[in-house]
Amino acid sequence: NDLAISVIVTIKLARSRSGFNPTTDSALSRLLKITWSAAIPPTICATLDVITFFAMPLNTTHVMFNFFTGRLYVFSMMYALNSYVAFRGHFGELTTTDPS
Repeated sequence: NDLAISVIVTIKLARSRSGFNPTTDSALSRLLKITWSAAIPPTICATLDVITFFAMPLNTTHVMFNFFTGRLYVFSMMYALNSYVAFRGHFGELTTTDPS
């Protein structure tokens, strides 16, 4: 599920690059990096949870991955939100003009 969302966002952002404006292309590259950096840890942990659940049905090893998956989602969300704030600050500095 997370992987599918990340792939769709990546395809849409990659198709949006035109090569016409380097600032816009740079912004899109940064958004792609933020998207994948935030999505990879919880996706890996959730995948390992499912694999261990089905590979060892009588064992409770999968609970360890299940325990960390929620926390990784929270960390990823906080990382993405903080990155977007920094991104908007950086991008805002490039586009605003001094009124004085």
